[in-house]
Amino acid sequence: INRKNDTDPVIGSLEAAALRQFGLLRLMAYGIEPGDATRLLEAVADGAPWEESALELEVQLYRRQEETALSQGLSPAAEQEYLTRRSALLRISQAMEVLNTETRIRTYLEAAALFSRAKAMDKRYRSRTIESSEGTLHAWEIWPTEEIPRGVVLVLGGVDGWSMDWDGLGQQIAHEGYIAVVLD
Repeated sequence: INRKNDTDPVIGSLEAAALRQFGLLRLMAYGIEPGDATRLLEAVADGAPWEESALELEVQLYRRQEETALSQGLSPAAEQEYLTRRSALLRISQAMEVLNTETRIRTYLEAAALFSRAKAMDKRYRSRTIESSEGTLHAWEIWPTEEIPRGVVLVLGGVDGWSMDWDGLGQQIAHEGYIAVVLD
């Protein structure tokens, strides 16, 4: 991860704000794996840009995923983990961007595609769309392992309204025996 020039003693205001807003636990709540979260926070604290650091971590995971697949093959569980982690890093790379730029849109679409590929491997997940007069709403249903669910819990997206950001919460709700419907 590229660090700022050692002669530049100030972390950019965006990076300082990111460090104030995103501690280890909050990053984990958004689906960032603890090791990835730690590396991201350390890089930014050392002066690296937030977006660039998260994107570089995602590229490193992609390379590791490809190398592992070529050398020994990937189990479905390992592939799912790589895809989920990469999706989370792409999303968090854009967390400090307030404008809906072309880069941000492209990055979120890539994150959504990775997340969708990962969850297609998990029989508990069902992708749903809900048509309304205001447009199409997307949701993920996460089913419990019990045959008869205890009920349904609706969870409305994350900081940017993305259901992917609340996957961990949805999994916990499903673990308790409920169907979690996590809406974008």
